[in-house]
Amino acid sequence: MDASKAVLHQAAALAYRVVGGKVEVLLVTSRETGRWIIPKGNIATGSTPAQAAKREALEEAGVKGTIESSIPLGLYTYFKRLRSGEPRGATVGVYLLRVRALLSKCA
Repeated sequence: MDASKAVLHQAAALAYRVVGGKVEVLLVTSRETGRWIIPKGNIATGSTPAQAAKREALEEAGVKGTIESSIPLGLYTYFKRLRSGEPRGATVGVYLLRVRALLSKCA
């Protein structure tokens, strides 16, 4: 298989907190489409997918937390449009992250 056509592997954080006995889930908006999504991104060399998910939650949403398990909660696939305009298949592992601190001004 041509390496330039390889499926991308990404990690996402399903970030949540419990407030007043109710579960709140964090969503952010996509830069390209403006759709509501969970924070996700590429897995850096030397990083585990769970570490990448935690990093994405911090970078994209300003939250710190604890990854509940190194095993993903689930997976999904989508087609990512590269800068060249070419679509590329991507598989995203979703990791449950319990929010411990908000670093941004969102509430």
